[in-house]
Amino acid sequence: TEVPMGPALDRVVVTCVDPRFHPTTTLGIDPGDAFVMRVVGGRVTDAVVTGLAMVFAMKGAPQAVAVMHHTDCGTARLAGELAWEVSATTGQPAARFREIAVIDPHETVAADVARLSGSLHEGTPIAGFVYDVASGRVERVA
Repeated sequence: TEVPMGPALDRVVVTCVDPRFHPTTTLGIDPGDAFVMRVVGGRVTDAVVTGLAMVFAMKGAPQAVAVMHHTDCGTARLAGELAWEVSATTGQPAARFREIAVIDPHETVAADVARLSGSLHEGTPIAGFVYDVASGRVERVA
């Protein structure tokens, strides 16, 4: 049988690579219902914007985009000395890693929703969520 390339619900979720949760389960959708882009910290980087543009070019603008950050994100360590270690390993400036640190997921998800609002097709609904790893609760933030 032919397996469709696009998601059943025409949605996109941008979230973290953290293994403590899975975005489809957390958001109550089934695998195959949405494109899921998992990146360190769930941050909307230039690569995420480019990836979304490619998905939209192939499949058309989605009905909705969700950006989900979470509490207790490991990227918070990038705001300190770990940024220098990663910088030494990658050759990228430490400031770049500090920019993606998720210290307050409410602030970072709101910033990423705002960034996408200026980068996507006009009228594409974009929502921001914070997942609490301790309680399992999802809160809509933006």
